[in-house]
Amino acid sequence: MMYDADQRGAERAEAEAAAASLKAAITAAMESVLADLEAEASAAPNRVVRRAIRSKGRRIKAAGTKAHRVIDAMLHQGTHTLERVHNDALRLLSDALS
Repeated sequence: MMYDADQRGAERAEAEAAAASLKAAITAAMESVLADLEAEASAAPNRVVRRAIRSKGRRIKAAGTKAHRVIDAMLHQGTHTLERVHNDALRLLSDALS
């Protein structure tokens, strides 16, 4: 009985560390893409193109925020594997980039 509680605690700590690492990776990738988009928008030939580029940036930022929320919710539920959390977060970001 004690072993189960200790094992669950260790698994929870591992899941939290992995989730934090995944969220940091998502944030870093998102910031990199947003910086590239902002540079592209600055060099755009006209206002319409700049607005379209910045709009895509806002969608990417929203997807990153949603991915963070999904990770937090799945971690809170404790019923999902880290692989599923990772795949769902990547799917959200992939959808935003397409």
